[in-house]
Amino acid sequence: MAVYAAKLAGMHPEDAWDAAKVDECISGCTDITGTVGKTFGMKDDEKATARAALIAAGGRLTLHLGGLEKICSENGGCSYAVGSTMTVADIAIWRLVGWLSSGVIDGIPGDYVSTTFPHLAQLVTAVDAHPKVGEWKSLHSKFYAPK
Repeated sequence: MAVYAAKLAGMHPEDAWDAAKVDECISGCTDITGTVGKTFGMKDDEKATARAALIAAGGRLTLHLGGLEKICSENGGCSYAVGSTMTVADIAIWRLVGWLSSGVIDGIPGDYVSTTFPHLAQLVTAVDAHPKVGEWKSLHSKFYAPK
């Protein structure tokens, strides 16, 4: 549905390769959500161990985020994942990083993404600065309290 809506809104590239890269980013976000989600039903001691393993060098979350980082780094120094304008991939990554960095997931430090993945941090800053994102956040301020 996100891709369908993005196509209608002009936030999904028409170029086939760029569209595939956007879809790859969205799939990567889905994979990350599933990876972290598997830890929610664990007992606290298992959860702590599992999440520490996820964020370790070579851990599953680090590998997943590393893939998104690589896509962003290959975009020629641009602040977005694909191309020079914001796409649905950027919105998906921005929201995912917001969740991972929110401090609500025990065992995943709030600065894990920003200190480990500089291109993802740059993307989050760019999306945050977009006027339409600011407008959205102001309409839903209870979810986007200033840090």
